Amino acid sequence: MPVYEPNYKRLDRGPADYDHRNVLTVSYVYKLPKLNGGNAALRYAVNGWQPNGIYSFRSGDPLTITGAGNSGTGLGRERSIWNGKNPYGPTTCTGVTSACKPFLKKANFSTKPLYTVNTPPSYGNVVKGSFTGLQYNDWHVSLMRLFPIYESTKFEFRAEYFNILNHTNLGDPVQAVTSSSFGRITSAQDPRIGKLGVKLLF
Repeated sequence: MPVYEPNYKRLDRGPADYDHRNVLTVSYVYKLPKLNGGNAALRYAVNGWQPNGIYSFRSGDPLTITGAGNSGTGLGRERSIWNGKNPYGPTTCTGVTSACKPFLKKANFSTKPLYTVNTPPSYGNVVKGSFTGLQYNDWHVSLMRLFPIYESTKFEFRAEYFNILNHTNLGDPVQAVTSSSFGRITSAQDPRIGKLGVKLLF
């Protein structure tokens, strides 16, 4: 909003875009117990493996619903008008054939009429970060082993899996109320990805 508007920062006081109220990260490194008895070849094959992992969970991203540029100021700072009813709803993917998950209910958001700066609510009423997107959780794991070859020379093998459970972490919905895709989630984080690596240390 322009600086001459009374309390012009009122819609910008809210959570930062990276504000996640609940965050949990657990990492671990574990060296499997050593097998001392039995066949020497078996001991060589099974000893020395080390599983590692990182589990991450966080609550959703803050969402800010933007409106149309109807104030005539040309600043592009308008926000949507929210009617106070439940903002989350399953009605936004009707008739959509591409990948889509409904999240925000468009019927409960609107824009101001053209050139109505001084008619409350001026520039809309949605405060920054008023709503919250879907939570995120992920588990990355790896399994590594050093194979001794000769003296200080070693061969390292590593298997890594990102998002090992192949859990779907959806992106944020479209937040521009003027968009035909408003409220829809049409993106997601990476699915499970596996990677194998080898390294010679000497």
